[in-house]
Amino acid sequence: MKSSLLILAQFIYITIFCLPLHTLAIGQEKLIVFQKTPNSFQLAGSGTPGEILVDGKDHWGVLRAASDLAIDFGRVSGDNLTLQVSNADYHTGKYDYFISENMKQYVPVGPRIINGPQFKTHGASSKTVIIAGTAGKSLLIDQLIATGKIDISPIVGKWEAYLIQVVIDPLPNVPQALVIVGSDKRGTIYGIYEISEQIGVSPFYWWADVHPQKHLNIYAMDLSIIRDSPSVKYRGFFVNDEAPALTNWIYEKFATSESITPFNRHFYKYVFELLLRLRANYLWPAMWASNFNSDDLENQPLADAYGIVMGTSHTEPLLRACHEWPVYGDGVWQWDKNKEGIAPYFEYGVRRAKHYEGIYNLAMRGYDDFEMDLKGDAAIKVLLDVVDNQREILSDVIKKPLDTIPQMWCIYKEVQGYYENGMSIPDDVIILWSDDNWGNVRRVPLESERERSGGAGLYYHFDYVGDPRDYKWINTISLQRTWEQLNLAHQYGADQVWIVNVGDIKPLEIPISFYFDVAYDKSRWNQTNIRDWLQMWATREFGDEFAKEIASIIDTYSQYSAWRKYELVDMETLSIINYEEADNVERKWNELLSRAEVIYEQLQPAMKPSYFQMILHPIKAGSNLYSIYIDAARNLLFSEQRRTSANKAARRVLDLFKRDKQITNEYHSLLGGKWNHMMDQTHLGYSYWQQPMRDALPPLHFIQEETDCVAGGIGIGVPGSYAAIPGDDRFHELSGRVLDVPVINPFAVQKQYVDIFSRETGCTTWELISSDDYVTVFPSAGTACGSDEHDTRSYITVDWLRAPAGASVSYITLSVTSDSCSQCPDHRRYGGIKIKVPLQKDTLPEGFANGFAESDGHISIEAEHISRNSSLNGLGYITIPNFGHTLSGVTLSPVVCPTQDSPSAPTLEYDFVSFTDSPANITIYTAPSLNFLGRERPLKYRISVDDNSPSIVQVVPLSYEGTLPEGWEEAVANNVWKTSSIHVFQPGKHTLKLAAIEPGLTFQKIVLDFGGVRASYFGPPESMRILKQDRESDPLYAISSAVGIPIAETLNIPEGLDLDAQWTVTSDTALLGRIQS
Repeated sequence: MKSSLLILAQFIYITIFCLPLHTLAIGQEKLIVFQKTPNSFQLAGSGTPGEILVDGKDHWGVLRAASDLAIDFGRVSGDNLTLQVSNADYHTGKYDYFISENMKQYVPVGPRIINGPQFKTHGASSKTVIIAGTAGKSLLIDQLIATGKIDISPIVGKWEAYLIQVVIDPLPNVPQALVIVGSDKRGTIYGIYEISEQIGVSPFYWWADVHPQKHLNIYAMDLSIIRDSPSVKYRGFFVNDEAPALTNWIYEKFATSESITPFNRHFYKYVFELLLRLRANYLWPAMWASNFNSDDLENQPLADAYGIVMGTSHTEPLLRACHEWPVYGDGVWQWDKNKEGIAPYFEYGVRRAKHYEGIYNLAMRGYDDFEMDLKGDAAIKVLLDVVDNQREILSDVIKKPLDTIPQMWCIYKEVQGYYENGMSIPDDVIILWSDDNWGNVRRVPLESERERSGGAGLYYHFDYVGDPRDYKWINTISLQRTWEQLNLAHQYGADQVWIVNVGDIKPLEIPISFYFDVAYDKSRWNQTNIRDWLQMWATREFGDEFAKEIASIIDTYSQYSAWRKYELVDMETLSIINYEEADNVERKWNELLSRAEVIYEQLQPAMKPSYFQMILHPIKAGSNLYSIYIDAARNLLFSEQRRTSANKAARRVLDLFKRDKQITNEYHSLLGGKWNHMMDQTHLGYSYWQQPMRDALPPLHFIQEETDCVAGGIGIGVPGSYAAIPGDDRFHELSGRVLDVPVINPFAVQKQYVDIFSRETGCTTWELISSDDYVTVFPSAGTACGSDEHDTRSYITVDWLRAPAGASVSYITLSVTSDSCSQCPDHRRYGGIKIKVPLQKDTLPEGFANGFAESDGHISIEAEHISRNSSLNGLGYITIPNFGHTLSGVTLSPVVCPTQDSPSAPTLEYDFVSFTDSPANITIYTAPSLNFLGRERPLKYRISVDDNSPSIVQVVPLSYEGTLPEGWEEAVANNVWKTSSIHVFQPGKHTLKLAAIEPGLTFQKIVLDFGGVRASYFGPPESMRILKQDRESDPLYAISSAVGIPIAETLNIPEGLDLDAQWTVTSDTALLGRIQS
């Protein structure tokens, strides 16, 4: 027994030096170090000829994982460990199995043998540094238990649990060893692979070519680690929608005469290993281009040998692949018309799979994943008969009680409608709830369903083919949104099965890793430490030197890519004329790309392929796609205004189109073409839900460059309009010579501007002259030439200390000082060309602080930026950073709570000042969640201004018969629900009060529209937030400058915080919520 002093010293050491953020195993205690420390034990290096010892009678998968670990040590230290086996008279692991070559009548033949790793058999020795085994299966482990060397009571009888500890004198001739004990087969395997990860070998070492850092020496610390059963029992992914990318790649890399398709054992062994290294255990194999069990008869037994639980997709009953039916089935795939033909087909599937671990999917859909021809009660009657027959087959063939046979019924699409209309599901069957294919959970177990013995699970999507648009090109998954929905499902008891559709696997390495870490230990991860997870991930994959910046880059990409699926982006997505939205989005993408490239250039050469695949490529490709559509939108605007630069924008689109292909080729050429075809997925030019058969550009417009504009050599334009003057167009009055910019007041965060551009072959020198000296424009003069296609954007600023009170108007006049326009020699054509600049010098009420001020006819507020909040009995609001379109999400926590329809329910309050005497249309932006608590508890919120009667707004309409609610397509396309209510109040200081009536509603943004909101994708940028200031030292307290003031980044503001006190905010936005008194 260790002394109390030693235990205390160990605790202090772990606390100070071994924080989870710095371990290579994500989220785990640090067990492995690379420099000797007190009480550490050397496993490899310095000529240590280490050996791993396992029992020959242990599971084949355990021997194979131990062999992987031996090789992993070589990947890190340069020298493999040696695999030694006791209790064996052979030198290769063997797995026996039987198959039936008759695909219609199950006739087993065999046994056949799957050979495992090779090993030596001299048993324990002084070179033994690791002992691994399964309790009750390994004589080595059982001996250690019997002699009191280890105590496995914390893991006995548990599912997939394990312990790791250093043991002194574990066996004769072994002075010290790191012992790994699993409660079952996978528990041992996970323990082995934890050591692999701890020494720095990524689960994606093959799938993403992650190159581990080299270390001369490897030590184990004298710790005891216990891993309890995972949070979710069955954790897996679905390889789906696998053409063209994965299919083309597989046909190039794995085609062989041994199997019908290349989706064979040679491919799947990499899938099985990846799952196990991720501590997953469950697989739905590819279904569209292959039949897992029949294309290669070794696929299923190999999965079992590895330790993978097999399943089939929601549309494939009793472990039969969808496309086996047309090959091996008889008759039509309709139970009510061909029960006699389908039942034997089902029975064959059970007989083929009964010797292996699997979950049997019950019921059936129409062929090829379509809805059955039947509807309503008729469909329910048929499905109940199908399930009764299937369960009878399971009982007769497997000859075990049904409640011991894993069975699952996927409540997908229309099937949810059948269930909600009364279709019964046997109590011992897992109900697999589904999302809407877009990452929004459709339903969770209600209170009356949580006591079912079968429990519940979740079918989730990172990839989808269907309405409103396919998304399967590259990673567009928000980790924050994923956590929020997975947390919701788990909290409500969907914890038996989590299966996620990952498409081709390859482009989704990061969300796959995150998903399985959450599934394995749900309690470890929450809304506050997702960035920590990313930094741990980056440390494991690329070392700690750049880990913080890489984590920030990925986190930013995660938000940008989730703004809207790439396949839904087009030239109309972003506003090209309002709020400089498109310009700002392109700038953000370019800044992110620059940051990613800086890191790439500094990485070791061996790390660059992995970094390119998982980080740089998606940023390059994603930013390029946005630029294509933004420049196409510019091209349209410029052509409408007859700018010479329209052609430049068009040519840039063509260049970007070529660059898209170059980026793809760069990916395909990596590592001698290892991943050739993996980016074959088309992604440009969608016109409806299905993928385009070839990438295509939007329409482009060209201006005749060899003639001048008849209205003059230059033109000017303003925000919010396609109009240009001088000259006529359909966007302003005929012969109009004045354009208006939006109203400017002291609290505007969006600067107004004038665009000056060439419309000729020559050059024109211009000047902008303000009618008032307190209104300036910069740059105020320049030259516009057709030859360089260069436009100028001049920004308007106002000196509010000198501007008149109330409403006023200034003008900015265009003056042309020289002109080479051959078509229009009369200089008077520029006479009277002006920009009208309406001003509104508003002032704040006495004492107003920590709130928002109206400008440009609106107030825009990030939901996180509250003035006050309240909680009740432990229920309150939390902030999910980097959630949604702009800043964050705010939601009730804990998410399992009753309806909050009391006036005293937790409430968010936002102080604001309005200046417009007009009703406000208040729009609330919320995440695209669904009515996951059923029709009786739809998502709603309560909203009021001051103490006026509140409005109750239902965010998500009710839906029936398994359909999705009205407005769903727009909500998931935009990645947000927008709901509005009208509120009447007088100008002045007010408080908006907002409260979620049901949990799971995540607020993102609030927009009060007094008539000034203009069309855009993200809505108006956040308005100026007025903070407490000292009037004497800051004369701009009442009249703020147009530049604005720092915006406080707040996170989880505690109830009762006095925000009216004197306070300032830090400029360190990396630390959200740091407020300095």
